[in-house]
Amino acid sequence: MGEGAASQMQYGTMPEIVQLSTGDAKTPAAGPTVPGRGRMDIKGMAKNAVEFAKSDLRPLLADMPVFLLPWILFCASFLPIGLMEEKALSWLAMAMVVIIVAGFWWLSSGRAFKLMAFACLAFAATGTYLGTYGRWKFLAPYHLYSRSPFLLDVLPSDSPEAYRDIGYIGFSRDARIDASKGLGYRSDKLWCVAPILGYEQLMPPASSEAALKQERANFWAVGQDCCQKRGSFSCSDMDKKVHGGIALLDTGRGPTSVISTYKKAVAAAAKTYGLVTPEDPILIRWTDTPAPMIDEMYSDAINYATLASLTALGIVIVALTFLSCLGLNLTKREPGIDWHAEEFEMIAFGFNPSGKTFPKEEELQLGLMSGRCYWSGEVMYDYIFHLANKHLFLGCLFCHPLHPYSKWERVFVGIMICLFIIFPVSAFSLKCGPNGSARTVLLLLFVTIPRNGFKLYLSQIAQEDTWWELKRKNKGGVELSRQAFKWEMSFLLTAAFACAITCFACASYIMAASTTSLGATLKYNSDGIAFAAIVEPLLDLVSPLVGIESQSGSWTLGFFGRWRRERDFFQQMGSLEGIEESGDPLHSEDQKARAEAVEAFDRTAAALAAAEQGSKRSRKPFIRPLFQDFGSELFLGRKERKSEKGRKKSKSGCSTTLQKDGCPSISFGG
Repeated sequence: MGEGAASQMQYGTMPEIVQLSTGDAKTPAAGPTVPGRGRMDIKGMAKNAVEFAKSDLRPLLADMPVFLLPWILFCASFLPIGLMEEKALSWLAMAMVVIIVAGFWWLSSGRAFKLMAFACLAFAATGTYLGTYGRWKFLAPYHLYSRSPFLLDVLPSDSPEAYRDIGYIGFSRDARIDASKGLGYRSDKLWCVAPILGYEQLMPPASSEAALKQERANFWAVGQDCCQKRGSFSCSDMDKKVHGGIALLDTGRGPTSVISTYKKAVAAAAKTYGLVTPEDPILIRWTDTPAPMIDEMYSDAINYATLASLTALGIVIVALTFLSCLGLNLTKREPGIDWHAEEFEMIAFGFNPSGKTFPKEEELQLGLMSGRCYWSGEVMYDYIFHLANKHLFLGCLFCHPLHPYSKWERVFVGIMICLFIIFPVSAFSLKCGPNGSARTVLLLLFVTIPRNGFKLYLSQIAQEDTWWELKRKNKGGVELSRQAFKWEMSFLLTAAFACAITCFACASYIMAASTTSLGATLKYNSDGIAFAAIVEPLLDLVSPLVGIESQSGSWTLGFFGRWRRERDFFQQMGSLEGIEESGDPLHSEDQKARAEAVEAFDRTAAALAAAEQGSKRSRKPFIRPLFQDFGSELFLGRKERKSEKGRKKSKSGCSTTLQKDGCPSISFGG
């Protein structure tokens, strides 16, 4: 015992070391022997290592949502510009990003979060610049070629002026590339050109007029690093069955160095071989399959967007890891008026495989149903949490595990809304045209009015059963919950049937009225989904919100307005609790401070009394929402007030909407 105690004094207390008596022969060996220290507990060491890794990763994972905000804004500003043709979508995305960044800068309290707001601005500006570059580099040529006309049986001796805006030129069957007159022009790369000539130009001239025709080359095949300096050209399919190619068109955007360099090569070849060529010849990439080459342009745009997005994500991850290694974490801070650690513990994203329990689960679910915005005390963290629970597509994966509007309901609703957008827009675009302001207005109408009303009502009935489970746990409440669930299932099945009929009718019309395939038409009009992804958070930022209960008669705008009003209410409640604990609202020696304390006491006490309806047992300011969006108030609020007058009381003794006698009303905001 003395030797063991001395060993413990020397090496300290180590949980992974098991002190064994050397004379105990019956004790099984747990691991290799360490002289003077006993045997090592390998399983204990592994367990401790795992726990240490988890504790070390916990701050990093907690900071991850906020660090992803700059990347999300980068993608929101980059992708609509770099991949979508509709300019209206780009402007809407830019407006959304500007409002978000301004709100972060205005309402963020900590210095670290102010820096994160600046990082959001920098990422958004970079995304806008890179998206603009990708638009003229890849997207503009793709749309130009996909819409330009195709011409066949063009004679190589024809004047090129009539074919300036033609995307694909198919020549007469006797047209050939004269590889013997090919030339390679060295300028960083080897720029290869060769004249495209007809049968008459290739045969020996029979007259002076024929000789003059023979010397003229109006069309030239081009390529890079596929020839020698003189007398060869192998840049394209030289098969005699190929008689055309894609013309190099000036998109009018960005540098035209490619076309200008090819023109220099053409001028050098004409001088070398004694050919007559116009000042602005038509340059051709020789091929008989233009569609893959045009699709490759869009593939280049997608590859560019993917590379840019992954690079931005990599920068975010590296910065997050570096700061975490230095111990600089956003969420490791002392609780205070601007940081609520207990509320922060309620926040979670996605799934809960570990079965984590959350504090105040009932209050959490009620806050999620009411669209509560103010949680942690920092607007950036609260916004990403709000977006994960509110967004049509992000919510399918990242909503809170305890959210009553479950993931399977969100997926079901999301699929139906996407179908309701794509099929009708595809059908109507055949009437109003594939482009232009009429289609843009149509997209905005289909994305906003039917979608918002449909989603509003579905989310309402999807959460109604959970509301009654939480608020009325007696027999009557259970029965109301079952009825709400049955009504939800009935409505979802009816909506699915209506969606199927709508899609079938639109598909039948598209196949009858369009020469293109149904899949191609739907693919072209799938940008309506991008409109839905951008317009929803934009409306959430600017939609008016109507105050209810204690805030009745007031209103505010969007997420940031509601977050600020909820913050003020929460802080007033905290001030009231501090005054009550002191026992004297006039405890301050400063006369001005005493007056402000009395005013805050009276104002907050009245607000709390109205919000909690006279309950003195607990003060939970977010059991009922302070605001709800104008749509809920306009459509659902009127319905509730109307039914409040005529609906009879249920078996539990409470009407489903009557608020007096302690009965709650079903009213979910935002």
